[in-house]
Amino acid sequence: MLLLFLPGFIFIKSSTLFIASDNSDFSKKWYDAVAYGIIFSGLTYISYMLLNAYIHIYAFLIVGMVILPFISPFLLQYLRSKSFFHKHILRPEVSAWDYIFSSRKSYWIILHLKDGRNIGGVYSSNSFTSSFPYKQDIYLEEVWKLDENKNFVDRIKRSA
Repeated sequence: MLLLFLPGFIFIKSSTLFIASDNSDFSKKWYDAVAYGIIFSGLTYISYMLLNAYIHIYAFLIVGMVILPFISPFLLQYLRSKSFFHKHILRPEVSAWDYIFSSRKSYWIILHLKDGRNIGGVYSSNSFTSSFPYKQDIYLEEVWKLDENKNFVDRIKRSA
């Protein structure tokens, strides 16, 4: 049973390093770990059967059940970053918020607060936004005064 669970567990845990997910309760994901484990176990078994005369079984077990599940999320993240996969197959962003701010482009931003006020600012390389699964937070590196028409008027000194 460990051979069916361990590769999936390693895959899920290593994928949280690069792929946003709500991993607060693993008890809801144990079946995913077993499913991934079956896939990795099957791939390991098939590979070993095709190449068994050349490589020892323990090397296959280590590669197929530990190393491959660990590096697979990195490979998936790499594929997700390529334009063809990004546009047509794999979307790494969960929300429009994550999509816009993952590009790391600079923007002039007007924030509309719940109390009706508006805040203008610059979002650039020294700014920060949270991403899924965390609440949407933003840190702007510059805050600007806005006029009544929401035009940027003046940078607020020491606004960092």
